[in-house]
Amino acid sequence: MAFPGGINDQITSSIVNFSMLNQSILPATVMTNLNQSISIALANAAQNASDTQIQSNISVQAVSVMSTKKLFMDEHETINHKLVP
Repeated sequence: MAFPGGINDQITSSIVNFSMLNQSILPATVMTNLNQSISIALANAAQNASDTQIQSNISVQAVSVMSTKKLFMDEHETINHKLVP
């Protein structure tokens, strides 16, 4: 242990106070980090769902266009030209 004295006592007191402050703030910091991580995960899930819906709509539109094109082709075009999906 350190020699007793005014400066050493102040340093020890300062370190103890700082340590106690960190211990009292730690649970709040952990919960904040957890909440932030959950928020980011939910935002990513929503973005992925939105992107999936957009891609699905693009696929549906492409199929609709190709189907309509095939319906309105005459027999000559169907024989000479192959549809590329």
